Amino acid sequence: MTWINLHTLELNPFVRGVGQQGDQQWPNQDRRLYDYELIYCREGSGWMIIGGQKHHLMNNSILFIPPNIPTRLFIDLDKHYDLYWVHFDFIRYHTHEKDELLTYITEKSDSLYQTHLADSHLIRPQIIINNNLVIPYFIQLKGDELNKCVLDLYNAFHQKEDYWQLSCKIHMEQIILTLLKYCEPMNNASNLCHLVDHYVKCNYHKKITLEDISTYTGIHKESLMKQFKAETGQTIMDYVIDYRLSKAKELLTYTSLSIKEIAHQVGVNDSYYFSRLFKMRYHLTPTTYRKKSSKPY
Repeated sequence: MTWINLHTLELNPFVRGVGQQGDQQWPNQDRRLYDYELIYCREGSGWMIIGGQKHHLMNNSILFIPPNIPTRLFIDLDKHYDLYWVHFDFIRYHTHEKDELLTYITEKSDSLYQTHLADSHLIRPQIIINNNLVIPYFIQLKGDELNKCVLDLYNAFHQKEDYWQLSCKIHMEQIILTLLKYCEPMNNASNLCHLVDHYVKCNYHKKITLEDISTYTGIHKESLMKQFKAETGQTIMDYVIDYRLSKAKELLTYTSLSIKEIAHQVGVNDSYYFSRLFKMRYHLTPTTYRKKSSKPY
């Protein structure tokens, strides 16, 4: 998992797939992607959890989903809705990788509902644009400014007339341009916290050390700890524990996994230590919490 900085002139989007959301809910578990996905809600309501953050869908809203970020989508099926999705890359990659990734949005799509992605070499890097711009997960558009562009992209991809790939690229560039207008420059502190947050959410299921995060962010460990604490009020490892336990609460509520299995899935190999951590945070044992909060699964 890496980050790369792109100048706007280096953007060369490749559209892998375009479609409409069907009439079924997603499975009630986290999904991760190898590439980027954009979801455009023309009409309807619902909500999506992206990296632990809940966003409400409404008319003319955009969800921007980076690679390897856990997501869940819930749609209000009692109301009319019209959702479009686009799988894409910001830059063009090798042809054999393109074809391999395509299978993950078709016949291999079920494999995306796992705690980690199997083919880690296919995970696209995170993109920072012009050194300090990161597209937010959720954008509420001011109107239907992307409506025509998204529909034109959908039609170009499915009708496949002459030069349709070029047409898709042009429409995707226009969409990215619109999204960039909603970005706010990140200062150094918020940029650091964003990097740490992303690393934790992508790796909470396995061992995490300060050295790992230091290497990922490119910031010396001591400076990293000091800046993060100053910005958030908590240590990095406390943040890691909080996120792991929040994921454990979801698994206790919505699955029948054993305590030992849940501990392992959130990156704690010792189930007794996991139970102690859980009780310290929530003043309940994992078993008691499950009895009070479990939902049908």
